[in-house]
Amino acid sequence: MKKNLISAILILFSYFCAGQSPTALVTQFFEGMARVDTHAVARLAVKGAQLCSSGLNKKGEAMIDCSDYASFVQSLVVYQPGDLDEQIRHVKEEVRDAAATVSMEYDFFFKGKFSHCGVNVFHFLKESNGWKITSIDDTRRKNNCMGEMKAKAEVLLDQWHAAAARADSTAYFDALSDDAIFIGTDSSEVWNKTQFLNFAAPYFKKGKAWDFAKISRHLHFEGERELIWFDEVLDTWMGPCRGSGWISISNGELKIKQYVLSMTVPNDKIENVLQAIGAKRRKRG
Repeated sequence: MKKNLISAILILFSYFCAGQSPTALVTQFFEGMARVDTHAVARLAVKGAQLCSSGLNKKGEAMIDCSDYASFVQSLVVYQPGDLDEQIRHVKEEVRDAAATVSMEYDFFFKGKFSHCGVNVFHFLKESNGWKITSIDDTRRKNNCMGEMKAKAEVLLDQWHAAAARADSTAYFDALSDDAIFIGTDSSEVWNKTQFLNFAAPYFKKGKAWDFAKISRHLHFEGERELIWFDEVLDTWMGPCRGSGWISISNGELKIKQYVLSMTVPNDKIENVLQAIGAKRRKRG
């Protein structure tokens, strides 16, 4: 009975794989790699599949390094789930008869830190039980990467807050795009860049603006739309505040397009806040 059940599961799995597109299998590859699921990754390729990485050495000369797929799968066992994070974008699939390629750009993070970026090209052959990987080619570089942009965004926000602390109006407002929107903690504070500058000018002129210190921050990037969005918790004169917004990327230049500042209020303190501002709790339903 148990043997028949296993056979049935394998048959169902074969039918499932047969109906999947090459792009879907690429997704499975990276999900399996992130989970360090060697069985899931191994079954996606034909026997004898190859992986090749190319790039430039210190002299600017092309170099290529190839290994077999089975060795790659075996090498995964030394990692922990989450160590290997390959974030892909601009995925393009091309199918011709029984052959297919799936190409994409990627940024690779190792244990949460940016490592390198490049282009992946997966090659597929369609067998009787569906598509299988025959080889994977990738290029590698460390410059002009989205992961690099994410690191730049971290610096941009840190320097932006520091500019306010030292009342450097030029540096502070240069970090904002011309069409930036700043939304403050007061409901009336929804300003474009000029309005925000007019509000802040007296504070900067006195040489004493505001000093917000980062407690924590999360950054996320979207390669398709060339933007980074974020949320952060700040130590401010108002107590813990949350800032959130998004940053545009244009020709490698980062600008803050929107910033929303809000006070954080513990749920068990809401009634006190409502009383302080003279608001009434709205009844549910």
